[in-house]
Amino acid sequence: MPCAGGARQVATWFSGLMRVVDVYRLSRRLKELADAAVPAEGDGRLKPGEMEVMNYLAENPGESVSGIARGTRLSKSLVSRYVRELHGVGLVQYRVDCFDARFRMIELSESARKEIQLRAEVSVQFALYEHEPWLSYKQQRDALDLMKSLADILR
Repeated sequence: MPCAGGARQVATWFSGLMRVVDVYRLSRRLKELADAAVPAEGDGRLKPGEMEVMNYLAENPGESVSGIARGTRLSKSLVSRYVRELHGVGLVQYRVDCFDARFRMIELSESARKEIQLRAEVSVQFALYEHEPWLSYKQQRDALDLMKSLADILR
C-alpha cells in the first residue's frame, strides 16, 4: 500500500512545477507584449540584450564593455558582441580615453538617442490594449503597475 505522505510530496512538487510553468508562460506573454510595444529597427527588431545595452548606455555614457556587463548582469562576451553589432548599425560609437588610449569608452550615437526617444513615446499601455483587448482599463493599469514593481524589484 503506497504511503499517503509520498502522495502529498508528489502533489507539493507538482504544484511547484506548475508555478515554474506559469513563470515561463508569463515570460512568453511579456516578451510578446514587449515586441508589440517596440518598433522595428531596420529590417528587424533589436534583440532584448541589445536594448538592455542601449538603455544602460543612455544612463551611463562612456562606459566600457566590462562596466556594461557588470551593470546589466550580462556576460562580457555577450556585451562585447552586442556592442559590435550596435556599432555596426551605427547605434553606438567609441571614444578613446584621453588618459589611456587602450581604453574605449562606449556611448550612444545620435541616431540611437533618437531611437530611444521614439521608443519612449511608444506606450506600453497602448501595446497592452492592442495585445490584450479584453482587459478593462483598470486591469491594464494594474498590470502596468505590477510590471513596473517587478522590474524595480528585479533590477
